[in-house]
Amino acid sequence: MSFGRPIEAKDSAHPFQSASMSSKLPKDALLLQSSNPIYLHEDILLEILSWLPAKTIRRLTFLRKDLSHLYTDHLLQRLQTQRVRTTSSGFFLQGYHLFPCKEFFFDNSSGVPTESLEFIFKNSKNIVASSGGLIVFENNGNNKSLQGDFCVFNPVLQTFAPIFYPPDILLDIPHIGAICMSSDDGEEYEMILVTTKWDMWKTILECRRYSSRDMSWEYLKTIDDSGQRNINLENPIFVNGSVYWASDTGSYMRNVDSYILAFDVEKRSSELVPLPKEVRNMEADSYTIQIAPWVDGALCLIQYIKLKGMVIWVMESPPSQISWRKIHEVDMMTLGLINEQQSVGSYIVINSELLVFTIEDWVYSYCLKDGHVNQLGEYNLSRYPKLRPYANTFHPCGRLEVKNGVENFI
Repeated sequence: MSFGRPIEAKDSAHPFQSASMSSKLPKDALLLQSSNPIYLHEDILLEILSWLPAKTIRRLTFLRKDLSHLYTDHLLQRLQTQRVRTTSSGFFLQGYHLFPCKEFFFDNSSGVPTESLEFIFKNSKNIVASSGGLIVFENNGNNKSLQGDFCVFNPVLQTFAPIFYPPDILLDIPHIGAICMSSDDGEEYEMILVTTKWDMWKTILECRRYSSRDMSWEYLKTIDDSGQRNINLENPIFVNGSVYWASDTGSYMRNVDSYILAFDVEKRSSELVPLPKEVRNMEADSYTIQIAPWVDGALCLIQYIKLKGMVIWVMESPPSQISWRKIHEVDMMTLGLINEQQSVGSYIVINSELLVFTIEDWVYSYCLKDGHVNQLGEYNLSRYPKLRPYANTFHPCGRLEVKNGVENFI
């Protein structure tokens, strides 16, 4: 493996290191200071760093001048994105419209610069998607110099790229939903955009796909049968080639069970997935649902039973052979609800391990493995904020990427 520049062990003199020892070291070896010096070739160091969050890599390369060139090394950025993009290190939390977003991370090894949050707040109308370290938001148009109807943003690198609406779409869009999917190589991404239109009493969904590789839109399908209930377009998930949306659970349709809408992107076919029988047998309005990806390409259903608790279900088989399995239950007192006046606001499962939820002005996490509840922080600007899982990576924003331009838009 060749590199443009070797790592030199500057300012790394050690009492047990002799001049003869230094002269025998390869030029691309790095001395790690300790009581017993450790020398690493740069390819080994690159392998180690590629498993770390972007914030940690940035901190290390800033602290050591002999590592500073690695922060912008394309190979490191690509490897790190490939290996970290599917693991969320935290999440963005945003209220509606004019409310600022706030970031929460599960430990101090991950994070984003404050300027990135300010960039999102001042230019975003709505965060619509998050994938592989990229945040996608609708451009609010306040800054005429920021092009695009959408902005794809890497908050670590502070790079961004514009995406314009499909040319055949109506300018006055009643409602949209979007999901972004990172490519396996960590270089490109796709975004599926869903817009709605009305046909008498029926909502019709139009699906299009944007490719960062081709910088173009592709029409996918018009879904004219999304069921009789309202679909939650704001929180889709992508699992094994299909996009899933959960319906609402309101009592206005007492004779129509809640369900999940599935859309197979490649086959361009859609179907309604029934919920577990135990869930369907419950009274409407007594519960709400959300969905999330699970390990090994499974679909996770999160059921919040009002005043009682949370139930986690997993659908391990494809929609054509539906089989739900209940894997976890937790009561409200365990989650911290101690009186009947309190209720869970927003909730989501992250990394198939953490149930993240809000109660009034506070954000909590509950570990499905050990039952530990952690108060993550405060957010008092919205009772039902949007929760967007986020992976701390160096994912590029595409061929129209703008670098080092954030300061001009905050």
